[in-house]
Amino acid sequence: MLVPEAVNPSLRREGLLWIVDFMPQPLRPLRSIDVQPQMAAQGGPRLFLPVAEGGVPVPVVDPEVGDTMWVVPVIPLGYGVSPERRFVDAVLPVTAQGVVVVPRADDIDVTSNRNGVEVARRGGGLRLSGPGSAAAALAGTTSETPISKVFDLNAWIAGGEANFVADRRRLYERIVVAGEAQRNLARMDLARFYLAHGLDAEALGVLRAISNDDPKRAEQPDFLAVRGAASYLMHRPEDALADLSSETLKGSNEAQFWRALALLAITPPRDKVELGDAVLKVRAAAPVLKDYPARLRSRLALDAGEALADAGDDVGVRNFLELAKRDDPSIQEQAEAAYLTGRMHSAQGALDSAVEDYKRAEDMLVRPFRARAAYDRILLLHKMGKIGDAEAIDGLDRLRFAWRGDDFEYTLLKTLAEFDLKAKRYGEGLRVLKQMAGYFRQSPGLADVTELMRTTFRELYLN
Repeated sequence: MLVPEAVNPSLRREGLLWIVDFMPQPLRPLRSIDVQPQMAAQGGPRLFLPVAEGGVPVPVVDPEVGDTMWVVPVIPLGYGVSPERRFVDAVLPVTAQGVVVVPRADDIDVTSNRNGVEVARRGGGLRLSGPGSAAAALAGTTSETPISKVFDLNAWIAGGEANFVADRRRLYERIVVAGEAQRNLARMDLARFYLAHGLDAEALGVLRAISNDDPKRAEQPDFLAVRGAASYLMHRPEDALADLSSETLKGSNEAQFWRALALLAITPPRDKVELGDAVLKVRAAAPVLKDYPARLRSRLALDAGEALADAGDDVGVRNFLELAKRDDPSIQEQAEAAYLTGRMHSAQGALDSAVEDYKRAEDMLVRPFRARAAYDRILLLHKMGKIGDAEAIDGLDRLRFAWRGDDFEYTLLKTLAEFDLKAKRYGEGLRVLKQMAGYFRQSPGLADVTELMRTTFRELYLN
């Protein structure tokens, strides 16, 4: 709408109605959305605007000038941009509601997810400048909050993969010739070497020998950090959390990054406040991984991406996926990255892209991610209306033996039972629920399963 000068909108809601009032008043939002430059993002500098419930960006042609601008609607009432932000590649004008991006280059990308709006540029990032001492790093980490490290993995890896055997022999010989007072110091060097090479089981074995000889050594922060990291890599998040929660490691945000990963890997239920804090710590410590050896960097980046996908942090997922792709990923890492990309696209509303990503993950034939990608693809196609209940049931039933024994099987069977009951296949649905009650006796969700069985039975025979 073209309005007289100084006439501007304000917004209010009545129920589901949005009401826009035009009157002589300044153009300003009730609450300004922060515009955060992220100078150290993997794809190059970008802008991030943290706001919940951002909609899909809509291209709109300016009727006066003819330029295309991007409009991102947001659900929270009165959230807009103020003051105007002008950059070399884009302008963000003042808004009473939502976000407007006026590109000054042809390759500007505007994306939105549940956590905010991202403005980026393909092939090198936005041209941003700012205070030399305060370039914002990934997820808001700045030079004012430097990473305090407890691991020096590039030093611990010694000569790398090419010299692994010779380096290990040298460390063995140091242990053999060391006196009793120095032996555990030499063992500690070997444990660090194993950790840097991703040999977590071997690292834990050496650490166990140290603690058996000297229990007090196992209380030192460097020992706890290495053992906690090795336990995490061994898929023992409870053990990792116990070591990494030591008061002596509270001052290191690198150690807290590992602790946060361990916390997010533990089966729910979790404390919501602690969970939110863990997500922030994972995002903020992303720059740590840039200096890690390639094998560990890819593994941890994908772990962090999965944790943030579970928490609904799509921007964080993208950042860690970019980190994981820096190296030559294995076929398993490629499958996990394709699956996570599908989850990210699904959360952002790019459903057709998500289906393609899931199919790509399935085609790589890495069993755990093939099963999870197939499950998510079936549910997404059903949500999109491209398959019906019968086809979804058939697809889910074919996955019953694809990957067994963990939370995936529990979720799969429960979903299959719910589809069966919805389709009035009561016998099949109740049989699946009965099998679940036998398989998952120790699961916290067992009460939900048995209650669904009772409810279904009552509805069938009493109502």
